[in-house]
Amino acid sequence: MMKRILMCLLLPLAMMSTSLPASAQTWDGREDTTIYLAVYNHEWQYSIWPADRELPLGWKSTGFQGMKVDVLAFIERVWTDMRPLSLRRKMLEALGGSDRCVAADLPPHQCQP
Repeated sequence: MMKRILMCLLLPLAMMSTSLPASAQTWDGREDTTIYLAVYNHEWQYSIWPADRELPLGWKSTGFQGMKVDVLAFIERVWTDMRPLSLRRKMLEALGGSDRCVAADLPPHQCQP
């Protein structure tokens, strides 16, 4: 009896230690092998999209694709300013500032420092 109780308690722990990170799993716990694209819209907001599906209207591919975790890491690296482009432009106008990427109309993934 005690052995059964221990198995019931330890089995989930053993399964957790070998499971994939949440970003590599589907909603039902299976491994996510989908290839994703990093995409952006006219406001320079980024998202991920399955590479085998047609892009929704208003979204463009950055050219970067890979596993979900890699695409999310790419987006985290390039999308450092969460403000929509229209807000960034208004703030630059009001403050008299400049932004090389905004002035050149280049989204962050195309504007290298």
